[in-house]
Amino acid sequence: MKRGKKIVVVAHCYLNQNARVRPYASMPGAFKELIVPLVNEDFGIIQLPCPETTGCGLNRWEAVTEQYDNPGFRRHCRSILQPYVDQLSEHVKVGDKIYAVLGVPFSPCCGVNRNPSSKAWGGPLLDRAVEPIAIVDGPAVFMQEMMKMCGDAGITLPFTDISEDKTAFPDIQPEIILKKILEAAK
Repeated sequence: MKRGKKIVVVAHCYLNQNARVRPYASMPGAFKELIVPLVNEDFGIIQLPCPETTGCGLNRWEAVTEQYDNPGFRRHCRSILQPYVDQLSEHVKVGDKIYAVLGVPFSPCCGVNRNPSSKAWGGPLLDRAVEPIAIVDGPAVFMQEMMKMCGDAGITLPFTDISEDKTAFPDIQPEIILKKILEAAK
């Protein structure tokens, strides 16, 4: 049997930057600095669905967490997450090890430890000043729902963000997070 039994779960945009709000793609396709080392070390990669693309499309506006924090969007997140939670349950059941769920810092949906916040965002876009946003600690909406669903299914997973920006978030740069994952897999 050739299964490596090593898995990392990634936010959708780490394999498909085309799903990002324009102009926030940080590269043309995949986040190679993250993906290539995982493939080279024989990890299986599970790509989560993008809740913003599936719920709002590709022509959506930039948003903050509060705009997605509503019953309808949370229901959408749970409905697209359920098959993935089921899949993760199966992997755990057969003894596969899930080393990380990698989220996107500063994402209103996929941030694990940091997400954008503003109670003032909303309303018309034209002829108004854009209110400033803050970065707050804690998981964003999609990751909150995933954490709860995994917990309800009895799955304990390590969640963390990983940054594509070399100037922001020094504690979650790819080399740091990858080193932790690879060391844990030894």
